[in-house]
Amino acid sequence: MSAEIWAAIFAGIALFGSFGAWRTAFHAKQAAAALTAIEARRWHAEMTPTFNVTCAREWLGDTLGERAFLRIRFTGPPGLDELTIKVAVRDDWPDRKSVLTGGPTQEQIKAQVWGPCGFVHGVDGGSEDGRNAAPFSLLLGDGRQLALDRTVSPHWAIPADWHQRYDRAPLRLALHCTHGDDKPWTVHYEVPIDETKPV
Repeated sequence: MSAEIWAAIFAGIALFGSFGAWRTAFHAKQAAAALTAIEARRWHAEMTPTFNVTCAREWLGDTLGERAFLRIRFTGPPGLDELTIKVAVRDDWPDRKSVLTGGPTQEQIKAQVWGPCGFVHGVDGGSEDGRNAAPFSLLLGDGRQLALDRTVSPHWAIPADWHQRYDRAPLRLALHCTHGDDKPWTVHYEVPIDETKPV
């Protein structure tokens, strides 16, 4: 065989070897990325924030009447030193639809808090619909108290039936937590309401 043919063969072998090395490096990089993603998910799950959450209705006197207080204390894990938290009241079940002819509209259903309490509008940054409080920061071990009002029955419901259904129901919450550049967490709680004075 001529030198040109041998040169072409060696070039082909070298090219094949280079492709093999590239392919091995490519698969190694994919495996490393997959392992990194698994480790990130594991870390995120292990670092899910924990809280001590309680709620109690309290009688504030004949002038102020009754109000509920939600108390949230940031308890762990130790690797999270500070969180920014936004608390939202959740409905008793999601995606409720209007089923009655001439009943409430979908907008009215969405605007109603379907539970025992909502945040006080204007207090602690409570939204107008009572569903959210303004975000706040907590250091590990610290707590925060938020004011709640008894949910007002909607105009299409019989008030006595509404309050019989919801006054003793647990308060359903979603705590949306952020910490630096980490992926956010959402932690759900169902909190019984302690009655210091009967409603």
